[in-house]
Amino acid sequence: MAYDFLDAYEKSWDALYKQKGFVLRHSIDPIIPLVSRTLDKKGIRSILSMPCGEFTNELHLMQQGIHVDGIDISPRALELAEEKCRKAGLSNYSLGQGSVFDMTENNRQAILCIDFFVQFPYSKIKEILRKFHTILIPGGMLFANFCDPSDSTFGVGKVIGRNEFLLPNGIMMKYTTKQKAEQLVINAGFHLRTAKKYTNKEKSHNSFRKGATNQSGEPYQEPAHTHVKHFMILEKAEP
Repeated sequence: MAYDFLDAYEKSWDALYKQKGFVLRHSIDPIIPLVSRTLDKKGIRSILSMPCGEFTNELHLMQQGIHVDGIDISPRALELAEEKCRKAGLSNYSLGQGSVFDMTENNRQAILCIDFFVQFPYSKIKEILRKFHTILIPGGMLFANFCDPSDSTFGVGKVIGRNEFLLPNGIMMKYTTKQKAEQLVINAGFHLRTAKKYTNKEKSHNSFRKGATNQSGEPYQEPAHTHVKHFMILEKAEP
């Protein structure tokens, strides 16, 4: 039986969000201010974020007056997102549970997709890109990133393919070169408007390793590490 990456993604991430004190992000991704500036320049005031997680990046966009519609497959992530928005006193958002393949609309101006493609093999990435292409209007924008093989987490887990590793909790890690990422998005019908290689330093956080705890029985803390990513601003080609 083939490995169901989407099912594993859903179960693994919901379990991680349910861990006591688990927080995915301590600060916004470094490219989010560029996303905000691009939306402002294009006159776009709303964006679909998928997967939205617990809304760390999205809060920054909302504070700039952008309406964010967040979709995530994890019910617990959405609970955390709701709590963050409420504490921040922000109301320019909506939340919904589901996956990209549940979407039926085709009128979106912009989509934010951060740290998603690292979770799937190329066959599934191609499907997701085609679905995003369908959701967007002609000229619509997709903001996405890929993890580079020079990332400090490269090699963690069981090798299951070229630049592919399976973590003990069932989450896959896929690392993609700039050349391959560009090929994927162009073949999916997007114009590449911006490509930027950047680093993202993460503070220590709860481990992704299944059942990992310290001597006190609390979730094991991964040491601080640095991610190396390719960020792309993409535009759906006009018909």
